[in-house]
Amino acid sequence: LISNLATAYQQAGDYEKAITLLVKAITIYKDKFGEAHPEYALSLRNLAAIYEDAHLYANAEKLYLNAAGIYQKALGDHHPEYAVTLNNLGNLYYQQAQFARAREFYLRAKEINQKAFGVNHLFYASGLLNTGLSYLGEKQYREAEPFLLAYQEVEKQNLKNTFTFLSENEKGKYIARNFSLLNLVHSCQVYPVSAAMRKEGLNFQLFSK
Repeated sequence: LISNLATAYQQAGDYEKAITLLVKAITIYKDKFGEAHPEYALSLRNLAAIYEDAHLYANAEKLYLNAAGIYQKALGDHHPEYAVTLNNLGNLYYQQAQFARAREFYLRAKEINQKAFGVNHLFYASGLLNTGLSYLGEKQYREAEPFLLAYQEVEKQNLKNTFTFLSENEKGKYIARNFSLLNLVHSCQVYPVSAAMRKEGLNFQLFSK
């Protein structure tokens, strides 16, 4: 209940109230489960997300790192919850334009999700996308391309099973999201879109009709 109320305050932009509530929640989880329990780690991660939204990045980083350590010890190096927290750290560093640092965590999360879910899962696809975007942030377009192409391939394979069930609005959002990646690379004069990227864009266009 406390976490839900904190989320409501967070969405309303009232970070002070949200933080106050989650600090109380952390104390409750600490007393109930101890500092080595995954539930306690989750409470830290929830508070870190609010700090992140409030641009209090140093506070968020400390909590994410603490949560990651707890998950790693309690659940192991290959657990999806550990991967989620690594991805959170990647996003945190990405927002601060620390792209190389972000990529370290994206790649680690991607590897865990690949082993846990396989290469056709959307969690794995998310890791591909995040890694590609981290390269784009550094204008390393050649390095970004294979990750973005691989991401689109996974998305396309998953879409084959669901596309006919999507609403027209959902279809439009999906196509716009994927073409925005193509256009992002295409807009760069330093590295024009390769034939593979142009072909992938055409494949999406034809597939969506």
